[in-house]
Amino acid sequence: MATLTIRNIPDEVHERLKRRAKENRRSLNQEVIAELTERQNRGFAERESFINQMIAESEAVYAAVKKPMTTQEIRKSMDEGRD
Repeated sequence: MATLTIRNIPDEVHERLKRRAKENRRSLNQEVIAELTERQNRGFAERESFINQMIAESEAVYAAVKKPMTTQEIRKSMDEGRD
């Protein structure tokens, strides 16, 4: 495993981490690792949720269209958008 040294941590951040470590019965090092891991996992979950939402919306649009647009329909739609 890798080692990370963090310097110049603001006192209030250090105190908060120490307090949470004590509440969670962990060392300060374990608390920092737990916090970093939780934030990383939360970020992955948020991105996965967003991607799933976009897929669902795309599938709904595709289902509503029912047939592909012709080149002529696409050009007409684009021209109307320019007005």
